[in-house]
Amino acid sequence: MNVEAIKPPLRVRQVRLTGAALNWMSRLAPARRVINFTRVAPGFRFLYRMALGYQRSYRTLEEAEAAVSAYAQHGHQNPANADLHLTLNKRARPSDYAALFHLQRLLPNIRSIFDLGGNVGNLYYCYSEFFPEKDLIWTVHDLPENVARGRALAQRRGADRLSFADTWREASGVDLLLISGALHYLKQPLAGMLATLETLPRYILINRTPVTNGPSFAAVQDSGPFRVACLVRNRQALLKDLEGAGYRLLDTWHAAELALQIPGDHDHTVPFYSGFLLEHNPASAATQSGQEIRAED
Repeated sequence: MNVEAIKPPLRVRQVRLTGAALNWMSRLAPARRVINFTRVAPGFRFLYRMALGYQRSYRTLEEAEAAVSAYAQHGHQNPANADLHLTLNKRARPSDYAALFHLQRLLPNIRSIFDLGGNVGNLYYCYSEFFPEKDLIWTVHDLPENVARGRALAQRRGADRLSFADTWREASGVDLLLISGALHYLKQPLAGMLATLETLPRYILINRTPVTNGPSFAAVQDSGPFRVACLVRNRQALLKDLEGAGYRLLDTWHAAELALQIPGDHDHTVPFYSGFLLEHNPASAATQSGQEIRAED
């Protein structure tokens, strides 16, 4: 039987049930051994992957996107995505408090925030309640559909300090680059994106992103009405790339209420998401550049 011929809603239900059963079975040591054998053994591996559908790990983001394309339901562009994030951010979540702590400390040094992947401005509405008197310029950049919804919502709410950028290059020269719950959706490495800016942000605050100490891999997040592919980056490689771009790590923390679970696959399960605060160090960038020049000589 070709399971991919099953209508998408039925296939999604079957994949969810299979994943839930594997997660339950994985709590038992004998069952874990059977699952691990089935996952890699020739002959069984195909059946295992067929039953799990899109709920498994992939080598690249492109592979994960291809696997979930028939079931994505427009992914990030689904209107339910904006509704979900507005609902989640009606009040601060546990993982917001580390970000808010650092923002509060940095307020004297920042006047502008560029919110990359900020959806319709949901974090602006949440965070601005904690420092209503601060005259911050808050700019959101996201997919065109979300930017259009965000502009309409800001107009209705009278959010005059919130604006929306059509291009990433408008992040040039901002005081703080905020990437909350979005880094794992970026196809390009962040260090490479920063290299396209004329002036680098002074600070980078990354929050709510899954990272791994093992090799990077891709997966699919099932968010109910829609599904999206994401890339779980290696923690050390991410920080090394940003160090090469001239940034030094100031702090890191766990977003313990968030996890990414691949059914039956402990090696590709992320038990908690992470956050990072980095500061641009021009001297470090100059040293790195000098080392590259000497290496070329």
